[in-house]
Amino acid sequence: MEFDSSKDIHFYSKFIKEGILLDTSPLVLYFLGEFDKAHQTNFVCMWKKGNIPYTYEDYLFFKNFLGNIPFKKLCITSHIFHEFYKHIQKILPSNKFHLFFQHNVNLLMQLTEKPVNKNDLMGHHFFDKLEIGEHSLYLLKENEIPCTILTDDERKMPKIFQNDKEVLLILMKDAINKMINS
Repeated sequence: MEFDSSKDIHFYSKFIKEGILLDTSPLVLYFLGEFDKAHQTNFVCMWKKGNIPYTYEDYLFFKNFLGNIPFKKLCITSHIFHEFYKHIQKILPSNKFHLFFQHNVNLLMQLTEKPVNKNDLMGHHFFDKLEIGEHSLYLLKENEIPCTILTDDERKMPKIFQNDKEVLLILMKDAINKMINS
């Protein structure tokens, strides 16, 4: 099921209360924004959705969105963390990379990491249809029912989850718009 930003967030509490499965892009936006806020930099604009860069204001609206929803944990997989790490490595100059992780270490350690076995990924019917991070979230959701997946992948994820009554799919643009219009 896709998130409807016109509905009150508590309408979705069944899906959200246990936790949110985070895709790579929400992690990048959030942690770049945290770094930018503390160090008066603007690396968040180097993270893009397609060809459109995110802004510091997007980070603020996104952070506000997360701060206004009642959840117990934020979950990632090792595949998502790996993608996050590689993107941060490309975005930040080498003299800021260590500082970035040093600054964010406490928040990053609060994320719940759930294992997804590579053999399960390779044997699954979506192996050639999703990127490895999204695929790991898909497999994880099979053990976390009902659940919420937060992503900015508008190409493949909505098609896969639009009829799944046990998954709430929140696109980042909708989370940001929810806060803009609140």
